Amino acid sequence: MELLIDEDLFRRRLGTLGLVVDNVATAKDRIVAIAEDSGGYVESAFQSTVVVRVPATRFDTILAEIEAGGRVQNRTVRTSDVTERVGDLESRLRVARQTRDRLNELLQRTQDAEERVRVLAEIRRLTEQIDQMQIALTALQEQVALSRIAVQLISR
Repeated sequence: MELLIDEDLFRRRLGTLGLVVDNVATAKDRIVAIAEDSGGYVESAFQSTVVVRVPATRFDTILAEIEAGGRVQNRTVRTSDVTERVGDLESRLRVARQTRDRLNELLQRTQDAEERVRVLAEIRRLTEQIDQMQIALTALQEQVALSRIAVQLISR
């Protein structure tokens, strides 16, 4: 999945709210609708807590819209910069792929059975490593593209 995000803004955002509301169930439904209408989704919902993922580009607007549904008892917004981590993963992925390509070329040229077995084992190891790094990179990109808002609903 290719995510469209500004490469200069590799920041994860997390908002937490304590929101005093008249009706917890109605407020929860409203927050779910806000998230889904924005292109986000519900990460989890239980009892009086709902956690949503929303497009990072609309985080402040959506947070304000959720806050408007009650009286804010507490509010926290945290941001963490993952630019260095993303860059490190991308570099490691590039090197691993180049190394695997060179090993594939070596595999084509070598005739020695033992050497072929060793090269194949190394290709397999690198492929597993590449898959793990790609999963980690995709997860990070999704965390950047979709911010998290956790809301604890408190009945009046």
